[in-house]
Amino acid sequence: MVTEEMKNKYIAKVYAEMDRRGIGKDDADRVIAKTGFISSLNLYPEEQIHYSVEDAVNEIIEVAALAK
Repeated sequence: MVTEEMKNKYIAKVYAEMDRRGIGKDDADRVIAKTGFISSLNLYPEEQIHYSVEDAVNEIIEVAALAK
């Protein structure tokens, strides 16, 4: 079972990876808001939390780039 603490740690790792790639917190918030990342994590935490953080960030960036 995935706890809120586990989800929060995963989200923190995603933000840290985005920061490592040069995407600051404000920009990361905007990029993540364009995707279904948080919703997916809340709806399907077991599946989402097992993605590598690097893969999750790649997908977030790709989906955000395609969003209007």
